[in-house]
Order: sequence, then structure tokens, then C-alpha cells
Amino acid sequence: MEFRLLGPVEVWARGRLIDLGHAKQRSVLVLLLLEAGRVVPVATLVDRVWGHAPPDSALNVLYGYIARLRKALTPTGVRLVRRSGGDLVDVDPDEVDVHRFHRLLAEAATGGDPQRMAATYDEALALWRGTPFADVTSDWLASVAEALDSERLSALVERNEAYLRGGRHVDLVESLRELVARYPLDERPVGQLMLALFRSGRESEALDAYRQARLYLADQLGTEPGPALRQLHQRILRGDPGLAEPELPVAGSLPVPAGLPHDVPGFVGRHDELAQLDKLVSPGATRQTVVISAVHGTAGVGKTALAVHWAHRVRAEFPDGNLYADLRGYGPGPRADPAEVLDGFLAILDVAPGKIPADPDAKAAMYRSLLDGRQLLVVLDNAADAQQIRPLLPGSSSCPVVITSRTRLPGLAARDRAHRITLDVLPHEEAVALLEQFIGSARVAAEPAAASELATLCARLPVALCVAGERAASRPGTTLRQLATQLRTAGRRLDLLDAEGDPATAVRAVFSWSYRNLSAPTQRMFRMLGLHPGDDVDRYAAAALAAIPVDQAAELLDKLVGAHLVERAGTGRFRMHDLLREYAAERATEHSGSDRRAAQARLFDWYLRLAAAAVRTLYPAEHDRLPDLPSPDPAGPPTATPAEAKVWLDTERRNLVATTVYAAERGWAAHAGSFAAVLATYLDAGAHYTDASVVQRHALDAARGSADRAAEALALHNLGTTFRRRGHYAEAFEHYLLARAAFEAIGDRASEGRTLAGLGVVSRLRGRLEEAIEYYRQGLAVLRTIGDRAGESIMLGNLGIVYDQVGRYDEALDHYHRALVLCREIGDRDGESITLGNLGGAYGRLGRNAEALDHLGQAVAIAREIGDRAAEANALDELGVVCLGSGREDEAHDHLTLARTIQHEIGNRGGEAAALDHLGLLSRQRGRYDDARADLERAVAIAREIGDRSREASARNGLGEVDRAAGRGAPALEHHAAWFNRAAFGHAPAMAVLGVAKFERFFRLAAGLDVDKDDLRRYNDFVGRKLYYLLIIGQANAKANGRDIVAPRDLPITKGLEESIHTFRELDEDIELRPILEQLTTYPPLEHALGEETEARLPFVVGGLSLALARTFKTINSTEKNPATDDWSRVFQIFDLLL
Repeated sequence: MEFRLLGPVEVWARGRLIDLGHAKQRSVLVLLLLEAGRVVPVATLVDRVWGHAPPDSALNVLYGYIARLRKALTPTGVRLVRRSGGDLVDVDPDEVDVHRFHRLLAEAATGGDPQRMAATYDEALALWRGTPFADVTSDWLASVAEALDSERLSALVERNEAYLRGGRHVDLVESLRELVARYPLDERPVGQLMLALFRSGRESEALDAYRQARLYLADQLGTEPGPALRQLHQRILRGDPGLAEPELPVAGSLPVPAGLPHDVPGFVGRHDELAQLDKLVSPGATRQTVVISAVHGTAGVGKTALAVHWAHRVRAEFPDGNLYADLRGYGPGPRADPAEVLDGFLAILDVAPGKIPADPDAKAAMYRSLLDGRQLLVVLDNAADAQQIRPLLPGSSSCPVVITSRTRLPGLAARDRAHRITLDVLPHEEAVALLEQFIGSARVAAEPAAASELATLCARLPVALCVAGERAASRPGTTLRQLATQLRTAGRRLDLLDAEGDPATAVRAVFSWSYRNLSAPTQRMFRMLGLHPGDDVDRYAAAALAAIPVDQAAELLDKLVGAHLVERAGTGRFRMHDLLREYAAERATEHSGSDRRAAQARLFDWYLRLAAAAVRTLYPAEHDRLPDLPSPDPAGPPTATPAEAKVWLDTERRNLVATTVYAAERGWAAHAGSFAAVLATYLDAGAHYTDASVVQRHALDAARGSADRAAEALALHNLGTTFRRRGHYAEAFEHYLLARAAFEAIGDRASEGRTLAGLGVVSRLRGRLEEAIEYYRQGLAVLRTIGDRAGESIMLGNLGIVYDQVGRYDEALDHYHRALVLCREIGDRDGESITLGNLGGAYGRLGRNAEALDHLGQAVAIAREIGDRAAEANALDELGVVCLGSGREDEAHDHLTLARTIQHEIGNRGGEAAALDHLGLLSRQRGRYDDARADLERAVAIAREIGDRSREASARNGLGEVDRAAGRGAPALEHHAAWFNRAAFGHAPAMAVLGVAKFERFFRLAAGLDVDKDDLRRYNDFVGRKLYYLLIIGQANAKANGRDIVAPRDLPITKGLEESIHTFRELDEDIELRPILEQLTTYPPLEHALGEETEARLPFVVGGLSLALARTFKTINSTEKNPATDDWSRVFQIFDLLL
């Protein structure tokens, strides 16, 4: 299968081109393929296919497209799958050329051998067949195509660098000439061409390439080449010997990871299996993936012990270290996510958190590249299936992998050439030897027959032998024959003894034997533990389950540890082997259903009460919003201080999530809803967004199943917040709308007000400021009416953010201060931290740096105290910006780097884009243009993905500054124009809040035209570019006349435009459009400053351009009233000729 998007959209299957229908239908498939394997919500599909004005029938049309695509793809075996809330295409991402392109770029970007890098870049670039998605239409896809094209150009330049470093300058000359011809204003290919020619002995041609570039830049832009190109020119003139040889990479070094668990003490036997493993690392052997699986999926056979013991034995064979991960394939909690495991591996391999890609495929590519050619052993323990493993497999045969699993993992053997070692129970002699490790050789020698019988009764299974050995060791006065008799009797009493020699039956027999020798209270405690849905327990949770005092619970847990039925899992915590947990659950069925439910009710209520108490301590403002629960039982760990509360919540988080899931799936809908309500703020503030999504989705399903509208509304609201944090704004908006409707239906005014706040935040993040203010004002009115002071403080802060964004700083500060007073009065520490951060940022923008630093320092301290990582990262980002503006660059770097790291770790993509934008600004200020470009390009990519056009605009402007400073005129112009288009309209505060109605009136008065918002976007895109070009030409004129300030006479104002400016002045006396135009005439930084008179004239220049444009419509069609897209395009072409 091949899905080709880097050119006209094509799908090939078995050598046949699949008919995908018309362009709009194909665009739907493209959107799904860009998120291959991931659900794309319906709202997102609609937004990306039709933009902000979908037809009323959009949903029906979309479903029709998907149905026809599903039919077209049926013969290929590729499935379009409908999931809750959206659709996905079930396809290997590597079969989609865009994803393969990104994977190859990630592999190449890890550095190392230039020949390998060049080959990888070439493979990636060979995937391109033209403009991405060339035959489909969508504004969103057009922006993605633009981003991809920028990535392609960067890949070409990096490929060329790899060729030059590898000494392949001769091979590069002709392709560089073509690249320079295609991008004559981009100085990077020019410099590469000069260097390739010089190294090829063609010095005169190298100098001629510089002369041609210099003349072109002067003719087109009136500028000289940048400093980098000028310096290279001088070095070539001098015949600098440093240019003669390729710049060879310096061999890097990775840390030597050592992640293996402790070796198994007294490991016994497995000689044949160890020998098979040894052969795989013997000299001349082909190293490969090894799967250690158990017969019929039996657990407890010693897979982990064998893998870890062997890995310790051969450590010296792997000088580059070892990696280990427990994939948790079989247990009560969720399986390990391969992406999270890769995060851990990459961190161990010394990749800074901020440099780890967000995309799972890119993570895997980086991991493979880092391991390429190194001698390192990887152990993947307790795997569930091949899908979980495959992203974790290195690409190099020098890095073998040992995998343990209960299954045979047939897919790995077939596709990845895995060598399978089937692990059976221990041979009889080795089973007796393992018993001897516990009871000593003397007792075995004294009673060899009894020892042999014990091994047989344990079915020679290591986990059973360990339990039996522990029991025998704890009774030195009891003969082995007596112990064997007891075990034999226990086995006969088990109902499950129906298959002689079955290891599973033997395990139950051994466990039963050990269990029946416990005291009755200890047996009961063991059964109670089988009812716990989580990974581990402490003595307090055990006491709640069993309804006994805490001291007694601790004593019974110690006895279970002594019997080898429970093991310690850190200070004060206890856990069970998977098989023992299953056995405990079986024994728990001896209690009646009502007794089991009562025990779990005690546990769930205890968790809820403690969690609510901890949340109230950590987030006092949440007190009135939590479910009405009884006071916590005094028998619990301390949660009276914020630090204690946070420690408890962090320690129990996995148990709390597992309990919520269990409750939702097993008929405890009310408890599931209560857990979701109690945990929402903690999971959000701690940026545990994956857990938050799991908790709220299960609570939503349980609420709908039990017709609990209040719980349903709250879960919808909380899911909206989680989507918002992750930058999925369309999904967030949809969930908030559903939540608002549900809250309205049940009359919950307080929650309705908070949901209005959520809708306002999403609207603001999408650049819809007018809409955001309206939601905020509605919410503020609701919350004030009911006296919700905490909600009022949030809404005041949100309004302050909008006023801050539009530059109305006095109003912003007023709202922030009022919010801060409320937060402090009600004890809302989280809100206090956020508001202090907002205040600090506003003071910084006003140049009041001392106040800014003071407020931001307080914000960071409080956020760290309560564990709000998102608030900490946001405040650190603002702190970095303030330090950057006051010349404290080292401090700025530290703050911004930490902010970016935290935002990346918690999955706050909008915050990460902001930090990258600011890091790019810092690197540019320091003259580190490559670093700046990398950070800014990443910021642009993230901003596009999440729909944050304001941040995209800022980062594009930064890229323009970097390219201009590096002497790349054309890309700089492109970035600055893109910045102007995004910043000046539709997302510029003044236009979004105030200007649309006035512009509509202006076009009616100027030319009798009825325009809508889409028309105004077209207008702005065009006029914005025209203004910027006028400024560029004005700058060139000023420079030619020896001035460093652009005067009005430098602007190329034609007679026709001057007349339009005059007419606009008269017209504007009635419309009063000038104040808005003053804010719209923001322009990217230029080399020359604008004089005051020039600045004052710019709004009228924009007004004159607008009037001339409007009247061009009437010139070509005097009856035009509602111009269509084609009309705008035709007018733009004519207008370009006229002006």
C-alpha cells in the first residue's frame, strides 16, 4: 500500500491506482491520513474541510464522503473506522509518504556520519512529486502544504550540508545551481554553491556566484549580502585553507545507560536457554530480537528472572550499556504506552526533554538513530503484543532485544525475524535446586524424596517453588515429608484440580497450601486485597478494605510478606505478583456478593474522602465545588498541608485512576462521577492530561449509562478543559457547548458560568476575541448573580488577558488586580499564582520590570508549592521574556528553557509554542541564527497544528527577522508578509473586537459593496502585503539617498494612490476608521526606522489602498454588489497593475 500526499493525492494498492472521487472527498481522506491511526473528531473534520462557515448540511455531506471512501478502500484492506466522536484511518503511518518523510528527517537530524545523513535526506526528498495535496482544496490543507514546503527546503539545505561535510562537493554543484536559480534571494544555497565550487577547484566560478547573488539582491531589494555570505567571499578571496577540506563531524558520545533491575540472587538452572541466548552474542553471530514466551501463556515460569540474569551475565559484551522497561502487559493497571517508554529511553540517552519530538513516530526514529551502530542491549519485560513492542525495536543489529511475554508474539517472528525461546517449567533437578536455595542443602540431603515430591507438587514452576520454599524455611522444625503431605492435602481440596500436571493448577495448590496455614485474620486480609483494583496498597487502604484498625492491618500485611504472598513496594507500600493477585481475587469470592461490595464501598469511600481532603488543602477554592462527602476517617496519612496533600495525591494517583475506571465499568456510576469531580483540578493542575482524559471519559460513559445529567455535564466540561490544555480547540469547544447545554437543562448556574469561561478561553485561543469577550461577559454576569466569588475571579482574569492582548493595559491591570484580591480573600492559591503571572507579564510589557520580576517570582513560588506545573511554566515563560527585555540573557535562557521543558512534558502545546517563540527571539538576539530558526520553525508548526494563529504570526515574524539578519531576503519577505496577514486582521485585537462592522460600512459607502468576514480576510491579506512592499521600497529609497530614516517622500505613492488617500480622509470623517487602521498598520521591524511623519501617514496610506481596491470593483463591474472569490482574484490582478 502507498498513500501519496506529497504531490497529487494518490492511493496505490497492488500496483493499481484507487479512484478516490472528487477533490472535496479526497480532502477528507487526506485529513484522516495526516492523523494516521488517530481519531479525528467530527468537529475538526468539518472545520478543516469547510473552514469557519460550513454549510448547514456539512455533517450529512461529510458522512457521505466517508462512506464512499470506505467503499473505495475496501479492496485494499485499509479500514476507515468510526469511533466515539470521530473517525480514523487504520493504516501503518509508514505507508503514508508524509509520515515517512518526517520519520526520515528525524533520523537524519540526529547527526553522526554525513554519508548516512545525506542518504537519509535523499530518501526523504525522493518522496516528493510536486506541491502537497496539489489536487484538493482546503484553507487548512493549504497552510499544511506551505509548512511542508518549508520543511522540504530546509531538508534540501541540510542535505547539501551533509554532502559538503562528507566531501561530496563535486556531486552537489549542478543541483545547487538549480536551487539557487529557484530561490535567488536565499543566501544559504548561494553560500553552499560557492563552497562546493571552491572545493572543486573552481575558485573563479565561486566568486562569480557571489557577484551574481550580490547584483540580484541589490536590484531586487536594494541590499547587500548578509554577513555570513560576505565573510565566505572574503575567505575564498584569501584562499583560506580552512575551506579546502570538508568539515568532518566530531564523534559524539552517549551516556552509558544501566537500567537493568538487580540480578536474581541464587539463580538456578536454565542452562540450555542461557546457552541459546549466549549464541546470539557470540563472535560472528547475527544479533536479533529474542522473544522469551511461556507455554500456554502460563505466568510465573521465570521469564523475567532469566532475561535479567542473562543480561547481567553479558553486560561486558555491550560497552554502550543496556535499557530496560517493564511494559506492564499483564496487570490491573494500564499497559505502558510505547511513546512514554521512548520518552524515558531518550532521556536516559541524554536527549534534553525539549528536544524529544511530540510525534510517536518521530520519537521512534530518533531512538533508532541514536542506537544505530552502537553495542547496546535492550530488555523489554512483560510485553502484551507486537504492537506495543515494535516502536521500541532498534534498527541496528548491534543492539539485540530480549522480550518477555506470556504470549508467543507470532507477528514478531514473521516480520521482525525474532528468535523464540519457549520457556517451560524447570527440569526436576533444577526445581529441587531452587527449593534448596530456601531451605538449605542439609534438609534436602536428609529428605531427598520429600524434597522431590515438593518440587513435583509445585509443578516445577518457579513462582510456586518460591512460595513453598519460603513456607518450608519458616518452619525449620517441620519435616519436608510433613510439608509435602500438607501441600498434597491442600491441593485435593481445590475445585480446580482437574488436570494433573497443569502448572496453573499447581500454582493454586501451592498458594492454597500457604494460604491455609495463615491465621484466619491474615487469610481475610489476603482475600480483601484481591478486591483492590489498583497496583499497590498502604496500611490505611488495607484497613479500610478489611474494616480493621490500621495497626492490625500493618501487622497482617507484614505476615503476608513473611509468607511470600505479598511483597514490599517501597516504604509503607505493598503489592502482589500477578498470579497471587488473581488467586486473591478467586479467594475473595468466598465472601457473599454483598460483603464484597461493602468492602469495596469502604475502600472507594475512603479514597474519595482522602482525595477530597487533599484537594481542599491543595486548592482551597475548590471547597464548594467538590461533591458533598463525609469527613475523612482519621485513619489516613496526613494531608493537612499542601506539601502533604500533594505527596498523597501523587503517590495514589495510579490507584485513584484505576479505581475510577473500575467503578465506571463495574456498576459504581455514582462513585465514578465523584472521583472524576474530585480529581479534575488536581489532574489538570498537575498536567496529568492522559489520566484526566481516562477518568473523565469513563465518568461520562457511566453518567450516560445511569442517566445522571449532572455528572454527564461535569464530565463534558472537564473533557473540554483537557482538550483545551492539549491544544485540541475544536474538540474543546464542542465539549464545552454540550456541557453548557446540559448545565442549563438542570439549572446549575455556577457550572454554566464556568463553562462560559471555558468557551471564552477557547475562542480567545482561536483568535476570536469578540466572541471571547461576549462569553466572558455572559459568564461574569451569571457568576455575580449567584455570588460565586471564585468563578468571578476567574472571569475577571480572563477579561484582563483579552485587554492585555489588545494593548489596553490599564484595563488589563485593573481586572487582574480585582481578580487577585478575590483570589486572596477566598484562599485560591492556584488562582493567585495564575493572576500574579498575568500581572507580571503585563508589567513587563509596560516596561515596569521591577514589579514584573516581583510578581512573576511570587507566581513561580506558589505554583511550585501547590504543584501546578502549567502555571509554573507560564510564569517562567513570562519571566524569561522580562529578563530578555532587560538584557539579562543568561537568566532568560534558563527560565525559557525550563518553561519549554515543562510545557513539553505536560503536553501543553500552546505553552510550548510560546516558549519556543521566545527562545527563538533570544537566540536571534544572540546571533545564533540556526538555533533561532529551529525553535521558531517548531513554534510555527505547533501553532498551526493547534490553530493558534496569533502565535503562528509571532513566530513567522521572528523567522523573518532571522532570515533578514542572515541575509535571506526572499524568505524574510515571505515570513514578514505572513506575519502581517495573520497579526493585522481577524486575529488583531482591534479588528476582531471593534472593526468588522466599520469596515463593512466603509465598503458600502466607498463602492456599494456588501462584504462579509471572509471577504475582509481576503482584503487584509492583499492590502497587508501591499503595505509591506511599500515599506520595503521606501527603505531602499532612503538607503539610496543616504538616510537611515524612512521619510514620507521615500514611499512610492503614485498620483492615483495620493488621490485615494485624500478621498479617504474625507470619507473617514463619517466612518471614523482611522483609530482601527492605526492598530492595523503594525509592521515587521525594518533596518531603517520610520520617521514620525511617515508613521502618522501610514493609516491614511492603508485607507487609500482600501478605497482604491473597493473602487476597482466598480470599475470592472458597476453592478457588483456581492463579490465572489473569482471577483476578488480578478480585482487583485488588476489592482497590482494599477498600483
